Amino acid sequence: MANLICSASFVSSVSTRIPTNENQLEFWCRDPSKPIDLKWERIPTPSAILSQAQIANFKGTLIEERSRQAFVNGRWIPLAEAFPRLANSPIQWQRFGAEGKLATVTYREECRAYVLSSAKYDFGAFPALPSYARIDNGHVYFVDRSGLSVAPLTPVQNACEPLSASLLKEGVGQAYGGINWGGGVVLGGSNNRGNANLYLLKGNEVTEISYSNSESVANEHYAYTYQDGSLLVGLYPSGNFMRLDEGGQFTYHEDMTPTLPTDWRSDNGMLYREAQAAVSSYGILFTGLYPWGEIVQHDTLAGRTSRDRLFTHPERKDRLPYLYESGNLFRRLQAGDFDEDIKAGRIVLDKEQGGFKFAARKYGLFESAWAQRITTLAVFSGRVCAATGSMGGTVYNPDLHNFMTRAQADDYGTIYCAELPNHTMYSDVLTGTHSLKFTVSESITISMDGKVVAETPITAW
Repeated sequence: MANLICSASFVSSVSTRIPTNENQLEFWCRDPSKPIDLKWERIPTPSAILSQAQIANFKGTLIEERSRQAFVNGRWIPLAEAFPRLANSPIQWQRFGAEGKLATVTYREECRAYVLSSAKYDFGAFPALPSYARIDNGHVYFVDRSGLSVAPLTPVQNACEPLSASLLKEGVGQAYGGINWGGGVVLGGSNNRGNANLYLLKGNEVTEISYSNSESVANEHYAYTYQDGSLLVGLYPSGNFMRLDEGGQFTYHEDMTPTLPTDWRSDNGMLYREAQAAVSSYGILFTGLYPWGEIVQHDTLAGRTSRDRLFTHPERKDRLPYLYESGNLFRRLQAGDFDEDIKAGRIVLDKEQGGFKFAARKYGLFESAWAQRITTLAVFSGRVCAATGSMGGTVYNPDLHNFMTRAQADDYGTIYCAELPNHTMYSDVLTGTHSLKFTVSESITISMDGKVVAETPITAW
């Protein structure tokens, strides 16, 4: 054990709107001289028809958000079964205005504003609508079509009415995720006015965090995680990171997700990648990259970078970003090639557009629908897990997608986990003042208020 380095930290992560770890306390020991060789093993699929999974660590339990299930004792069960407190608590969601995205929840006898990121409130429901809002210091911040807004948060809302909100800034585009930082909340804009900004929100004030990167392209801000006292923000289309330090300065980093020869670049050199998921844990920055469904491990202790791809198909090559040849499905639909299938109900197209009813991403009419994503990354005691997904949650239909086999389609919407030796995590919510103690002998032990809350034996490497 002479070469072991031990460390403790709080893990927070947001992967494309989904907070996957919320200030969960980890402690680990490892030998940085030895390469990290993670063994990603696929666990049971939460749903046979799910082609895009999204996971989170909720109070130490692996949650799949889209199917609303929890992974307990090797099987998937409903959230209400995993957390009985939820079973007898009526949950009601209300939108904020006609186009708004903020919801309120009825939980037992009280109503509180709740968003997916709120580990401060023991609710446990994971709706999709408000998943890019944040709670901070008595306020809820969120983005809708009008712009950045803030709503006051009080413990009890009258008759469960939606919160009243004030507009902070108009025309900010869309936001992907957000995280508490710098005494407020950081929300990232999406491809607005040529170069989207990050926004720091405090109370009723908003500050734009402007920066430039080496590629001078428009950005979208997909993933957020803390690392060594800094905030890392994962970007599209470079797939690289911006680092915001405690002094408010940004630096642009290409070394955490280095490019490969088979990464597509446009004629002007622009990359086409998304750092869609990220979590810093175990002395490693884990990044989930689109469009090839890869996880990059940047070992901050040893300065090594490696990657694993969670798909075996198709061959990785320089194509933008369309991994499968779709045979121009949209044009074939226009030509009537699928009229008989549609009449027979084998193909159901449900959204009117251009004279046809279809949902382009859902039905995979464009090649990009089958680009490969690592949608979310989450850390648990002794392991890290990753969820895969298609571009838009595409539903596989062999009559349409005959360029892909059923077995290949089944690789979308899966979950993989890898062991983190000598790692333990306390995942319950810490509120108030507690006495925390770490001990390392033959095991790593976390004690809180004199009670052991997490313990992991130290194993040989």
